[in-house]
Amino acid sequence: MHEESGCACEKFMKEALEFVKNKAWGKAKSCYERALAIHGDNEKAWVDLGRCHDRLGNPGKAFECYEVALHRNFLHKHALVDQGSLLAKNK
Repeated sequence: MHEESGCACEKFMKEALEFVKNKAWGKAKSCYERALAIHGDNEKAWVDLGRCHDRLGNPGKAFECYEVALHRNFLHKHALVDQGSLLAKNK
C-alpha cells in the first residue's frame, strides 16, 4: 500500500475524507479518483472509492473498486466486508 508522506496522493485522500464527513459523495469520489491517478496501487483509495459509488447508487462500479483492492490484497478486510455487504443488499 502506498504510504508516502507528502505525496499529492495523500493530499487528495485528506480532501476526500473531509467530503465524506459531509456526505458529499460526488466530491469525495473525484478526490479518490485523482489520488488513484497518481498511485493506482492505493488499496484504501480503491475501497473508499467503492464506498462512494455505493452511496451514489452505482453498485456495479462499487463492486469493481472492491475487486481492484482485493486483486492487490485478497485479504483486505474492508474490501471483503464492503463487497460482501454490497452483494447481500443487491441480491
